[in-house]
Amino acid sequence: MTPKSITLSKLAAFIASIFLSMGALADPASVRIEQGELKGLVTDHRQFRGIPFAAPPVGKLRFAAPTPAAGWKGERDASVFGSPCPQLGGFTGLGSENEDCLSLNVFTPLTGEKLPVMVWIYGGGLTSGSSASYDLSTVVKKGNVVAVSMNYRLGILGFLATQGLADEAGGMSGNYGLLDQQLALRWIKDNIANFGGDPNNVTIFGESAGGRSVCGHLLAPRSSGLFHRAIIQSGPCASSIYTPEASYKLAKSYAAATGCSRDNPAQEVACLRELPVEKLLNAQGSANIISSDMSPRFNADGVTISTPQQAFASGKFNRVPVLKGSNQFEGRFITALLFDLAGKRLNEEIYAQILTEKFGAADAKKILAQYPPSKYPSLSEALAAVYGDSSYSCPTYSDIRHLAESGVPVYSYEFREPNPPSLLPIPLGATHATELAFMLQAPEGRMAATRLNPGQLRLSDQMISYWVNFARNGDPNGESLPQWKPYDSASDNFFSLTTDESGLRDYLEFKADHSCDFWSALGV
Repeated sequence: MTPKSITLSKLAAFIASIFLSMGALADPASVRIEQGELKGLVTDHRQFRGIPFAAPPVGKLRFAAPTPAAGWKGERDASVFGSPCPQLGGFTGLGSENEDCLSLNVFTPLTGEKLPVMVWIYGGGLTSGSSASYDLSTVVKKGNVVAVSMNYRLGILGFLATQGLADEAGGMSGNYGLLDQQLALRWIKDNIANFGGDPNNVTIFGESAGGRSVCGHLLAPRSSGLFHRAIIQSGPCASSIYTPEASYKLAKSYAAATGCSRDNPAQEVACLRELPVEKLLNAQGSANIISSDMSPRFNADGVTISTPQQAFASGKFNRVPVLKGSNQFEGRFITALLFDLAGKRLNEEIYAQILTEKFGAADAKKILAQYPPSKYPSLSEALAAVYGDSSYSCPTYSDIRHLAESGVPVYSYEFREPNPPSLLPIPLGATHATELAFMLQAPEGRMAATRLNPGQLRLSDQMISYWVNFARNGDPNGESLPQWKPYDSASDNFFSLTTDESGLRDYLEFKADHSCDFWSALGV
């Protein structure tokens, strides 16, 4: 080839690259990934919905680690969210029996490259929820980040752990919902640059069971390198995880409820794999992770994850900066659902009975003395304080101290807004999940920005800035924001998120306000 032809070849390639770039600009709704071409939605930002990241977990893939989704020919419609994973209908959305549910969604600004990536993991007690229920568009637009949400397997389909499953998978059993999230994170690592995201700057964040999932990834060796920061909202680590013995005991109860209980572990697994989804869901029922031991948990199988106690003591966990906190009155949400809105009367006898069933007779007497009905406006308030302090606030405090003692940078908070919009028909104050309206500032729905007053909108903007700053560089602080100091075990400082006269500042009474020394003495 002559020098002249080489020059013409380079010129042709340059012109072709210009036209390709112009084509991409002309149609920002089109993105090519490893699997094929996607056609999304474009308004003042971009959305690509319902992208399959895993093969349908059916047949032999039910109760097994997920496998990557196949590619496709032609252009795939990415304008519709994927199906929720199987679950009973309820507060968090409609029910579903569709196991072909492992999809994710990508939200991006109109332009940008190497933007921070924020991966949202939804809550719902590990039994319900869907990525379609959370609008990440405001975070994307105000923060100039790429955001991703995904579906993962729930309930018995996502977290069943049996000896038979461990035998067939080299000790790995349960945690399938967590493995789904892990595969989605691998997909993000491989594909997010095509959407303008930086695969080397990924933050995972979640609330409730989503926060518990983030904890799971801190403890999961195979999640190493798939994320670089972690935000945990109302997601205690230790209470989310069972030992294999406890997991297998729970699985036996499930198997008996479905009629699949067998002495032979492999036969039991085969029976459960053949059952209709409806029968599995009915056997699971509506057990929740706070008031019932029948609710699914992660399984410390020693392959996928270990317990927080083991990981923190050994220092063998994914050591990334963490932003972690809880809400002031976490327990009001669950007592409202179980009693106030259910029309069930709560009296002193029932109160004492609930404490005995959950904590045992000896500890129940101590708890009654610490949380006497006379101390609260109602028995519902008393039980809410027990649930909130024992299940959320004090476990959160413990996690933060352990992380900080391990040398991990931690930013701790308590959401203390006095009159946030309620997700339920009654006002509950800063209870479980109320920070979502502020952190997401969604355009519509239960978490809509229109429900916030001007002062709350300012707090919302500040919270989005803190969250995005942390995702960008591991530090929530930024210009014009009140300083948020890292957690220091000597001062026990939590950052107060509120619009009242106390404002955004260090809050030093967290441990005393939630009786954490009392719960620590009980071993909770």
